[in-house]
Amino acid sequence: MTGPTDYSMSKFPDSIGTSDENGDHPVSPPGYEPEELPRQFSLLSTPAFGFSMTNSWLGYSATFVTPLLMGGSPTVFFGLMVASVACCFIIAGLAELASAYPSSRGQYHFAYMVTPPKYRALFAFIMGWMSVVAWALTSSSTALICAQMAVDLAGIYHPGYTVEAWQTWMIYCLLVLIAASIVCLLPAALQRGETVRFVSSFLGFIVSLVTVLAMQKDKQSAKAVFVNYENSSGRSDGTSFMIGLGSRMYAYLAIDGACHIAELFITN
Repeated sequence: MTGPTDYSMSKFPDSIGTSDENGDHPVSPPGYEPEELPRQFSLLSTPAFGFSMTNSWLGYSATFVTPLLMGGSPTVFFGLMVASVACCFIIAGLAELASAYPSSRGQYHFAYMVTPPKYRALFAFIMGWMSVVAWALTSSSTALICAQMAVDLAGIYHPGYTVEAWQTWMIYCLLVLIAASIVCLLPAALQRGETVRFVSSFLGFIVSLVTVLAMQKDKQSAKAVFVNYENSSGRSDGTSFMIGLGSRMYAYLAIDGACHIAELFITN
C-alpha cells in the first residue's frame, strides 16, 4: 500500500540546485540555506488581509462613474449582482485549488499541479507572468485612484485650486513608495497592520453608508433605480451594459490575495 501523494512542488528540480541520482529531489549547492519569511498571520489577520486587499466597497465606489454612464442606476445595481455571481464561481474554483495545494505561489503552482507533466513548465510559466502583470496593473490602478482622490479632496476644500497632472503623478509615486517600503522594510508589521486596516475599512463602510443615506433628503423612486435605463455612452444598450459590468468586476480584484500568504499562516 502506497503512502499519501506529495502534491508539493518541492519534489521537482528547480533552478537553484541539481537533481539527485534518481532525478526526483533537488540537491542544494554547498552553503545554500533557503530563507523563509516568519509565520505571523493568525486566524484573524489572514481573513483581514484578504478583506483589506480586495476592499470591495472601495473598489465599487471608485469606479461608480462608468456604470452610471453605461446605463445609469440599473447597470450600477444589476451589474454588481451579475459580477458578484460570476466572482463566486471564480472564488469557488480558486478555493478548491488552494485547499488542495496550499502554497504562497498561488495560481502558477495550481497550474503546474493540474497540468499534464509534459506541459507543466509551459503553463506554469504563462500563468506566472499573467499573475505578475495582473498584480502590477492592480497595484498601479489602485495607487492612481487614491492619488486622484487626494487631489479631488484638495479641490473640494480649496475651490481655487487647479489640479496639475504632475501633482497627481507625484502623489501616485509617493503612495507606491510608501506601500513598497512597508512590505520590504517592515514585514513584521504586516500582520498587525492588516488587522487595523480591516477594522478601519469596515467602520469606514458603515459610516459612509449611514452618512449618505441620512444626509440625502430627496430619494429616487424604485422605478428610477431599478428600471429606468439611461445610456449616455453613445454605444448600444447591450454593449454599454457589458462595459458597465466589467467595471463592476473591479470591486473583486486581488481576491486571491490570501492565497499568497498560505505559507505564512501560523499552524499551531
